Amino acid sequence: MKVKSFFIVLCLVIQTVSGQKNTGAVNTEPIDTTFLVFKKELDEAVQKKDTQNIVSKHVLLADFYETLGITHDAIQHYHKALSYKKAIEDTLYVFILNNLGSINLAAGQYDTAIDYLNEGLTITEKKNLIRGKAVAYTLLGATSEKKKEYAKAIEYQYQSLRLFRLLNDDEGLAVVYENIGSIYEDQEQYDKAYAYFQKAYDNVPESNTDRRINILNNLGDVNRKGGDYYKAFRYTGQARDEAERTGNIHQLSSALKDLSKTYALTDDYEKAYDYLNESVDTYKEEQQAKSLQQMNALQAVYGFKEREAKIELLTKQNELNKANQRTIIVVVLLVMSVFAILFLFYRKKRSQEFKIEQYKQKLLRADLEKKITKEENLQKEIQLKTSSLSNYSLHLAHKNKVLSDVSNTLEKIKNREHMFIKPKIEALIKEIQTDIEDEQGWTEFIGYFEQIHPDFFKKLSEVSVSELGASELRLCMLLRLNLTSREIAAILRITPDSIRIARYRLRKKLPLEKGDNLQSFILEL
Repeated sequence: MKVKSFFIVLCLVIQTVSGQKNTGAVNTEPIDTTFLVFKKELDEAVQKKDTQNIVSKHVLLADFYETLGITHDAIQHYHKALSYKKAIEDTLYVFILNNLGSINLAAGQYDTAIDYLNEGLTITEKKNLIRGKAVAYTLLGATSEKKKEYAKAIEYQYQSLRLFRLLNDDEGLAVVYENIGSIYEDQEQYDKAYAYFQKAYDNVPESNTDRRINILNNLGDVNRKGGDYYKAFRYTGQARDEAERTGNIHQLSSALKDLSKTYALTDDYEKAYDYLNESVDTYKEEQQAKSLQQMNALQAVYGFKEREAKIELLTKQNELNKANQRTIIVVVLLVMSVFAILFLFYRKKRSQEFKIEQYKQKLLRADLEKKITKEENLQKEIQLKTSSLSNYSLHLAHKNKVLSDVSNTLEKIKNREHMFIKPKIEALIKEIQTDIEDEQGWTEFIGYFEQIHPDFFKKLSEVSVSELGASELRLCMLLRLNLTSREIAAILRITPDSIRIARYRLRKKLPLEKGDNLQSFILEL
C-alpha cells in the first residue's frame, strides 16, 4: 500500500480549484491559472523582501508540483523554503521535512526519507509538536515496512496511533490502522490484517471516499488471501461500485483485478478472464488519463517557464546590446586615442633611436678600428716572439753543436805528447761543458715559451697520468714548437736514439692509445 501525507491541505485546495477528480478528464487552464497566481505572488514577495511570504509561496508551489507528480520541482521549492530557516515557524519546518520524507519514500529513497523524518522528529521532540511527530512516525513506519523491517514498522505505527488518539484525529487513525493492517498482510497474518483494515474503515470520515474505497479493496484482498471468498466478493464488489460512482479509475482498476483473482480461485475462469480484461482496459484508461494530465501540467508549467525565460533573455539581450554599443564606442575612441599617442611617441622614439644608433655606430667603428689595430699588433708580437723562440732554439742547437764539436776535437788532441797544453785544454773542455749544461739559457727559453703558450704546462699537468720530470717537460716544450727529432736531439745534446727512448717513456705518462701520434697530441694542448 502506498502511503502519502494527508496533511497536504493545500494540495486538496488545488484539486478543488481545478475542479478535477481522478477520472482522466483534464482541464489545463485552472492548473495554468493556479500556477500563475502562485508564481506572481512569489515574485511580489521577493521584490518586497517579505521572507515569511516568500517561504509560504515556495511551500505552495512545492505542494502544487507534488500534486502534479513533478517531484523534482517540488523538492527544489521545499529546499528554497528551508533556506529561510530563521523565518520559518517550527510547525511549517516539520511539515516540509515530513513532505520531503514522503516524496523520497514514494521514490524508493528510503535512507534519504529516514534522514528527513528523523530531523523533523528532533524538532517535534524539542517543541512538543504532536501532529508533526505523529505524521513522522507514520511515515517512518511505512518506510520500515518497505524495507521489510516489520517489528520496527509496527513500533512506529503504534507510536503514531497513540498520538492521533490524543489529537482525536479520525483521519490520522484511519491511516495508521490501514498501515498496520498492511504490515500484518505482508507477514501473511490475515486475521490481524482484516481486523485493522476494519478499524481503518470504521474511523475514516465519510467525506474521504478515495480512502474508503482503498480500505474496501484491502478488506477484499485480505479475505481473498485468507480463503474467505464470500467476504472477498462482498468487499471488492463494494469497492468497485464506489469507484464507478465517484469516477476513481485507479481504485476501479484495482477492484476489477482483485475480482478476477477471486473468481479464478473459485474456478470460474470465464468471469476471471472477463474481469481481467476489464481491469486491463481500465488500467490503460487510467494510465492514459495520468499521462495526459501530467503532459498538460508540464506544458502549462514549463510553457510558462519558457515564456518567462524568453522574456528575461530578451530583456538581458537588449541590456547587453546597449551595453555593447556603449562599450564599442568607448573602445573605439580609446583605441583611436591610444593609436594617436603611440604614433607620436613612435615618431619621437624613432628620431631619438636614429640619433643614438648613429652615435653607437661611430663608437663601434672607433672601437673596431682600435681592436683591429690591437689585434694586428698582437699578431705581429706573437709572430716576432715565435720567430725569436724558433731562432733562439736553433741558435741554441747550433751553439751546442759547435761546442760539442770543439769539445770532441779537444778531447782528441789532449792526449798528444805536448804535455804542456794538456792542462789548458782540460780547463777549456771543462769550461765548455759548463757552458753547455748551463741552466740559465733554458730559463730564458722557458720564459719566451710561456709568453706564447701561457697555459701549456698547466694543461699538460692536468692530462698527464703521472708527474713529468724536467727533461720530459723540455721534450714536450720542444715538441710543441713542432721541431723534428733531429733538431730536438741537437738542442738536448743527445742522440736520436735517446730521443726515441725519451718519446716512448713520455707516451706512457700521457693518456695516449696505441697508434696515437705523440706530437699531434702535444700540438692540440
